[in-house]
Amino acid sequence: MTPDSNTDVQLQAHVYTSAARVIGGDPNRTFSPATSTLVTGETEAVLIDAQYTESEVSALGDMIEQTGKHLTSIFITHGHYDHYYGLSQLAAQFPDARPVATAAVVADIHATLDFQAKQFQGFFGDDPKATVLPEPLEGSVMYVDGQELRVIEIGQGDIAPSTIRSHPVDRHRHRR
Repeated sequence: MTPDSNTDVQLQAHVYTSAARVIGGDPNRTFSPATSTLVTGETEAVLIDAQYTESEVSALGDMIEQTGKHLTSIFITHGHYDHYYGLSQLAAQFPDARPVATAAVVADIHATLDFQAKQFQGFFGDDPKATVLPEPLEGSVMYVDGQELRVIEIGQGDIAPSTIRSHPVDRHRHRR
C-alpha cells in the first residue's frame, strides 16, 4: 500500500528465530540461528529475511498466516543463503508477496549463489537450489498500511553489502 493520511496505524514486529543447526554431523560445530522479522499493520505485512530449511520456512509461513495479514513483500537484508533460500517456498505459499532487496544485495546474491549453494551442501549435506531470488527494490521505502519502512544501506554488517529497515515498532518474539 502506498502512503496515505492514516498515520494512526500501529506497526508491530514479530520475530521468528530458527534453531541452531549442526554442521557436517559434528555436534561441536553449529550454524547460528537465523531470524526473520514480520512487520504488520492493520491488514498488511512485510517480511524481512526468509530462513532456509524447509521446516523453518514452513513454521515461518504458519506464523505469517496466523497473523491474518496480507504479505506484500519479502525484503532480503543481505546475500547470505540463510536469509534468502526460503524465498522459493514462501513464494509458493504467498504468491502476491514480491521478493526484493537493494540492487547491491541482489548483485551480491547473483555473484555468490553457486559458491554458497556448495558451501551449504558441505555444511548440511543438502543439495540446495534457490529458484526464486529477490528483485531490486525501486527506491528505498516500502509501506505497510501506508506507513513507511525505510531501507538503510549500512555497508558492512554481517557482510557487505548489508541493509536495515528503520521504523519504531512494538516487538513480539516467536521462537522454535
